[in-house]
Amino acid sequence: MFGVQLREMPPFHFDVEEIVAWKALTVGWIAARAMLIVEGMPSVLTRSSVVVREEGAYWRVVHWHVSIPVANEDSVGVELTTTVDEILTLVHDEPPPLHSNCG
Repeated sequence: MFGVQLREMPPFHFDVEEIVAWKALTVGWIAARAMLIVEGMPSVLTRSSVVVREEGAYWRVVHWHVSIPVANEDSVGVELTTTVDEILTLVHDEPPPLHSNCG
């Protein structure tokens, strides 16, 4: 869904206010607060959480969540695709991924 929404959004960036991270063996957790900056829109505070897994020299993102406490239209100035049916309609002609490293 995030890929679909990225194509719908105007240019944006985040100004990170706070970030904390922890590690236990090969799993890491990250929590962050950042201001979402979209030109022509008021800045909006966001909260993010990320779970990562160490794979050799790299960390793979296995879960990522961003929370914005206002409607999409109020934070980025456009309505974003948010329902599963809308997403399936938009991606029905896209080929499936070649492989998945889940597990």
